[in-house]
Amino acid sequence: MTNPEDAFEAAAARPDDVEARTLMSREKIQKTVAELEQQINERTAELARVSQKLQTEIDERKRLEHELRQRMESLHESEQRFARFMQHLPGLAWIKDHAGRYVYVNDAAEQAFRVGRAEIIGKTDADIFPPETSAEFMSNDRRVLATGNGERFIETLEHDDGQAHSSIVSKFPVPGPDGSVTLVGGIAIDITDRLIAEEALKDVDRHKDEFLAMLGHELRNPLAGILNGVEVLNHFDSPHDEAVEMRGVIARQAGHMCRIVDDLLDLTRILRGKVVLKKEPVDVVSLVREVVEDHRRSIESQGSRLHVHLPGAPLWCDGDRVRLSQIISNLIANACKFMDDPGDVTIEVWSDEKRRRGLLSVRDTGVGMDASTLRQIFKPFVQAERTLDRSRGGLGLGLALVKELMELHGGRVMASSPGVGRGSQFTIEFSTQPEKESDAAAQPAAALPFIFRRVLLIDDRRDAILPAKKMLELAGHEVFTASDGPSGVALARQMLPDVILCDIGLPDGMNGYDVAHEIRSERALQATYLVAVSGYGREEDRKRSFEAGFDNHLTKPVSKANLETLMASFPRFPGSAQA
Repeated sequence: MTNPEDAFEAAAARPDDVEARTLMSREKIQKTVAELEQQINERTAELARVSQKLQTEIDERKRLEHELRQRMESLHESEQRFARFMQHLPGLAWIKDHAGRYVYVNDAAEQAFRVGRAEIIGKTDADIFPPETSAEFMSNDRRVLATGNGERFIETLEHDDGQAHSSIVSKFPVPGPDGSVTLVGGIAIDITDRLIAEEALKDVDRHKDEFLAMLGHELRNPLAGILNGVEVLNHFDSPHDEAVEMRGVIARQAGHMCRIVDDLLDLTRILRGKVVLKKEPVDVVSLVREVVEDHRRSIESQGSRLHVHLPGAPLWCDGDRVRLSQIISNLIANACKFMDDPGDVTIEVWSDEKRRRGLLSVRDTGVGMDASTLRQIFKPFVQAERTLDRSRGGLGLGLALVKELMELHGGRVMASSPGVGRGSQFTIEFSTQPEKESDAAAQPAAALPFIFRRVLLIDDRRDAILPAKKMLELAGHEVFTASDGPSGVALARQMLPDVILCDIGLPDGMNGYDVAHEIRSERALQATYLVAVSGYGREEDRKRSFEAGFDNHLTKPVSKANLETLMASFPRFPGSAQA
């Protein structure tokens, strides 16, 4: 080992070499220091960059945490709003997943299901309800999932009161974030009380129909006796003008009652949608001529004057001839009814060829109407205040019936009046057809030939059967009568009649339908024309008559003209003619 002192002495002996070495050491130290400073600066810069990045990440994290808190608060608020909304719905509400498991129910649903919420969530209908109920619910859910559309159903569930409740249920798909349906929502509104009320109304409606049918039956039976009795009396000369006049009064008033009954029942059927038009090409001009002649005597007997203005050519429309005749007749009868003094009734028909429309007006010089009456004149049971004393009769049904029948024909009716005391005008408008699309112009009806008939009348009401019997005998027919079903069937077997006119409401356990069954079972009576004669004239009454074996169904009262037509031509239209 070298002695330091020796080394020092040796160095001192070489001064240049020592200085050079010292200088070199300083340079190395300076270089090393510079390198260290550069490394320190670089590291410091790197640490600054890392610190800045870390601070940025910290700031972003804080921002995200703040945004997350806001979203969570918003979601919580939204869930609270949803919960409050669902709880206050007027019914049950729930949500199920795609597998049918409940993920939400409101309090009303929990109460109705009679299962705690904890036992509902995550369960299916099959876990909660009886098999029949759950099968219905799940089937409707599958339908909504399959179609992807909301639908409504009527579902039934036994509630906590132990009663089966019917609800109208709206079920709808709930799409997920990707648009695919992941949930099914449902809202149910209890309509049990409404259904009970509707059933009660239907029951009331049925009773009303039955009452109206019975009313028509009970009114038509005595009217048949009255009108037929007058027809018989008209065959005998009377030395007293008063007797002739009284017969006319009886006939007119009884006919007026018949029209009231028919209008009441017709309007009821129309409003219930039970009237079906039997349309065919109809020449309105010839139809008006026929109806006018039916009313001419009534108008002129009041001292009033009838004016008719018709085009020279036919005016065709597609309509129900019977109903169109009823419309025109009601308008003319209305004009006659509201005449205080003898006046003028003007009937006019014309064509608007550009619009292919026909128009018919009935104008009178009677009591007229104010604006208030005009606004409601076509409502049922409405009449002008001036007629509240009922001196003009009627129930305010005729014009309401005209309106409904015109609308069934695709037309309309309009009313106008210059004012009270200045008359009124009613105009109907209807579609027309070119003549080439219609049947050839109707030929005048040929007089019906007389054909002798053996006729059996079966009716338990003597007041009804005697006038009809006498009317047929005066026409030249041979007539037999029976007052009940069994004797009627026995007499039919004995005399083999051409025609049987049989009442439906017969006593002693054998009604008219039973009579028809018995008659149709007899080989010898197969050719007999069997006619139901009844105060019941509803479509279902006619249908039941035909099903029982009747060839025809006539509603009382049966007029002399109807009987003459029946006796002369019944084999041509079995099962379809109506009176």
